[in-house]
Amino acid sequence: GQHLLAIAASIEEVLDQAPILSTTLIERAIDLGAWRMAEELLRRARARSFYNQRIIEMEALLHSRQGNPEKAIQLLRPKKYSGRSHQHEAKGILAGAYKRVWQQSGDAGQLKKAAELYAEAWKRSEQTDTYCGINSAACSLWMGDADNATRIAAQVEKTLARQSSHWQKSNGDVGTWHFYDLATMAEALLIQQKPEHADWERDTLLAAKTQGAPLAVFQGQMQRHRETLGMD
Repeated sequence: GQHLLAIAASIEEVLDQAPILSTTLIERAIDLGAWRMAEELLRRARARSFYNQRIIEMEALLHSRQGNPEKAIQLLRPKKYSGRSHQHEAKGILAGAYKRVWQQSGDAGQLKKAAELYAEAWKRSEQTDTYCGINSAACSLWMGDADNATRIAAQVEKTLARQSSHWQKSNGDVGTWHFYDLATMAEALLIQQKPEHADWERDTLLAAKTQGAPLAVFQGQMQRHRETLGMD
């Protein structure tokens, strides 16, 4: 965690010229659960006058991951996303906040809002944004539509398999896969109740140790899938 602040402090001039580095550091701190680091990096971003929409999205993500999804919704709900390069991710962050409100309150209306946003982002990405795709499948499953969940999960599996041809080792080793892609594949296979999900879940856990990732989020979602599918 501390090395993130050291990096940020050592590249002040670079941050002025390339603000995108600031959002990269903030997102990394959030993934590591380094809340104080993320808050400090956000403060620096504001002070350096690049409090842009992407920074606002990172602030919303931080609130959501910290267990304050209502604050994230307040930040993102009024925003417009058409034509923006990060529009799918922004909608995913907002959908994730609604999902967390549902998890905290049990309000089915919040889950419905999350499902609609994830489904829209998945569709608008032409089924390439697997994060929104797998969460669309998850919401469908939790809302009782197992058939739709299975259909979307199969599409996500197919998309990941196609995308992986560009970065997977020739011998089929998943060592080059990122944590999020491994987690998404594990979820897609579990929702389809394919037995090989166990191998992918194991690889996801191993990747989390080496890459530094929000493992608790993944484990919680997988557990909810098992409960919904009656696998526990």
